[in-house]
Parts: sequence; structure tokens; C-alpha cells
Amino acid sequence: MEIRTTLLLRIMIFILIVILPPTLQPRAAENKNVPLSPGDTAEVTGDYVRVRTGPTLQHRILTKVNRGTKVTVIEKSKEKMKIESMEAYWYKVKLEGKEITGWIYGAFLKKLEKIPTDKAKKTPGIKLTLIPPLTREKIPYRNMGKIKITARNITTGDLNNNGIGEIIFLKETKRETIFTGFEAGDDANDGNKNNKIKEVYNISLRLNGIESTSIYNFNNVPPLITVKNKVSSFIFLYNHENNNFKLLKRINSEKIAIGKYDEEKLYYLSANRNRRRDNDGTITYFLSLTPFLIKNGRIITDRPIKYPSPLPIKKIITIDVDNDKTSEIIAEIGGRNLGGGLVLLKVKNGGITRIQNTGFPTYNDGEFLSMWGVTVKHNKPYLFIYSEEPENAYTANPFMGIIVSGFEECKIKYSTFLPINRMLEDINNYRTIIPVTQTLHSTGEKKIFFYIIDFSPEIKEYTIKRIELQS
Repeated sequence: MEIRTTLLLRIMIFILIVILPPTLQPRAAENKNVPLSPGDTAEVTGDYVRVRTGPTLQHRILTKVNRGTKVTVIEKSKEKMKIESMEAYWYKVKLEGKEITGWIYGAFLKKLEKIPTDKAKKTPGIKLTLIPPLTREKIPYRNMGKIKITARNITTGDLNNNGIGEIIFLKETKRETIFTGFEAGDDANDGNKNNKIKEVYNISLRLNGIESTSIYNFNNVPPLITVKNKVSSFIFLYNHENNNFKLLKRINSEKIAIGKYDEEKLYYLSANRNRRRDNDGTITYFLSLTPFLIKNGRIITDRPIKYPSPLPIKKIITIDVDNDKTSEIIAEIGGRNLGGGLVLLKVKNGGITRIQNTGFPTYNDGEFLSMWGVTVKHNKPYLFIYSEEPENAYTANPFMGIIVSGFEECKIKYSTFLPINRMLEDINNYRTIIPVTQTLHSTGEKKIFFYIIDFSPEIKEYTIKRIELQS
């Protein structure tokens, strides 16, 4: 009898510590259970905290929120509820920037004190302007020409490593995918006076079914290419002399990105699907970071670093936001068929830590169309998101364009919105927008352009426009 009792006790302890969801595991409440009142602004203090339709554990889960998410309190439950070692009220809240209202257990909420207006910290503005200046009626652009080509998808990058980013069309044949690069020079670089795009290379890759690809340029390393198809993700090294791709690593991951680990090493991110889906069907991923070196055309990896909690990742990019020679991680997150949330993760001291949860409103709380991290003049980083205008995302016909954000104190800081589709003279249902950076050889100055690529399926032709931004 004693053996059975001891065995049952051990099983209960295992379930409590290992299997029980993190948000329900006993731990000291960070807010010391200070009661909240309607109208208060509060911050979520736990990761993966459930937002429910009512104030009990039996109510349906609407979504999940992470540490740092801000909410407005609407209502407090009549009585406290004890859950394991915690005892707190439930609060009906509205999530900041989202049209979602639900109940959160109070042990995972902390009241935020309001800062008087005259004492509020003033931060310097993040400036990013169009050349020529932007008007609300029309966006200035340059026609860059037309291209007749059939492409599976389009990407951007500097494969030939000459400082001028290319627009790259991926054309699929029976056995391979052809990367066709086009670039536009400038007077200081190559005397291309008409500044029209021109074809600069064709490179074949023995791989089909490519769904997405990204190109990375780092000092002292040839261009690296990540490719994802329906089966796996791959890392290739581009050999300029032989004009071909060399496979470095095949990774069993649905999402992949590359960043700087330190002055010598890089890292690749992989996201492996969590076998357990949430109650609402949300798919989550376990994030893993693997430092590596490239020597003699081969990849040498270190032990992976794992992020402790699963995340509902939609997209993932890397960019060094604080110029410490290590790339931070930015992931779009959201529930089932939802998006618009952002989490900023820092790689430091052999681990990954969360430093910000934020996001932007989107139409029907959907995903961003695209997301890029770009470094421009004086190594200044920017986050660009192709999505709806945040201020009008919940209206019937929101404007599409580019959300521009800079970084202050290693935090994402919203700057402005460029309503590109409203300011152009026409709208195209097959539009692609991509950023391209270009370094002037004469001055070393870095420029950034957005290429607007419109496809006409009837004649299989792309029309390309370009707008210039200056920081």
C-alpha cells in the first residue's frame, strides 16, 4: 500500500512540474496580488498566459499572450479563485492594439502606474523620409522598366556581392530552379545613366518546389542562401567563381533564418513544430539557435541553444538592433489564423531572452504580408512591415503600405506608415514589394529603395517602380 501511495505521489509531482502548462505551474505571483480596478492599465507578467471567455479554467481559450503585453481592465470577478499556490481575482481585459476582450487570471497581471504628461520621457524621433518628399496625394517613384519572365516567386539580396542589391526572380524547370538577378546601377557606381534595371546573372539550383528563400551577406563570408521547400530547409553557399550553389546544411525545420552570433561566428535559427496543438488549434514552435563557422567551404556547428517556451511563430527574421555585433531575433506571432504580434528576443551569454512584446493592428487580426530587417546609413537598423495602416486596420477598407519602425534602447519604436497603394496611380492584385539596399562606391553611403513589382498575367510581364528612402 505504501509503495502504491509513493508511486502515485511521484506521478502527481511529475505532472505538476513537467506536464502542467507553464502559466498554471505554482510560482510566486510577480504583482503580489495588488487588486486592479476598471480603467487600470496592466501588463502581463507571465509567458503564454491564457485569455478566456469567462473567469474560470473551464471557459474556452480565446488566445494566449506573453510577458509585456499591455491590457486595459474592464471588470473584476466577484470573488478570488485559488489555483494551486496562487489566489487572485479574474479580470476582464481588452488587449492593447487588438479587438480582443477576455478574462485573465490576476496572478499574471501587474498594474502600470500612469506617468504624468509633464514627466513623461521624451524620445528623439526616428526619421525616415522619401526622396522627393512624401505628399498625402501621391508617392514619388521612378519607372525602372518592364521584364518578361515567368517566376515562381521573387526575392532580393546581393548575390554577386557588389554592394548593389538585386531583384531575383525564381523560375522553376523540371529539374532545377533558375535564379535570375536584375539590378539598377547609379551614376556613381557604373555610369548606368538611364538607371533602368538590367539582367546581371542566371544561376541554377538543383532543387524544386521552393516556397521561400532569403540571402544573407556577412563580412569575410560568401553570400549565404536559405531555401525552404515543402520537405525541408537548406543553407547554401554561393560560389561566385563557379557561379553555383554549394549545399552546407539540410535542416528539418519549417522556418529558418541566419544571424550574427559574435565577431567570428554566425548562427542559424530553426523552428520545430510542437506536437501538442493548443485548444484553439494554434500551432506553436520550439526555437533553436545553432552557432557555426564556415571553414574550407564546410559548416562547423556548436551545441544548439534552445528557447525554453514554444511560440506561435508566423515569420522570423534577424537584425542587429543595438550594434553589439550580435543579431537579435524578431518573430511575428499569433493564434490560429491570426498574426500581428511581435516578439523581440536577444541572444546573450549563451541564451535567448525575451526583451519586448509588441505588435500592430491588422485587418481581421491577420498576418503581415511581409517583414524585413534592414540596416542603412551609420548602421542604423529599421524594421519594415508590409501590412495595413495601423490606425485604420479595423476599418472596412484599410490602406496597404509599409509600416516603418526604428529601434530605441533595443526596443521596436513605431515611426511612420507609407500608404503606398493609395499613393500610386494604380492598384495591382499581383503586387510584390521588396526593399533593396545599395552602397555607393564613391562615398560608401548606403541607400534604401522599395521596388514595387506589378505582374500582368495576360502578357506575363512585370512592371517595376522604385521609391527611395533616406534616413
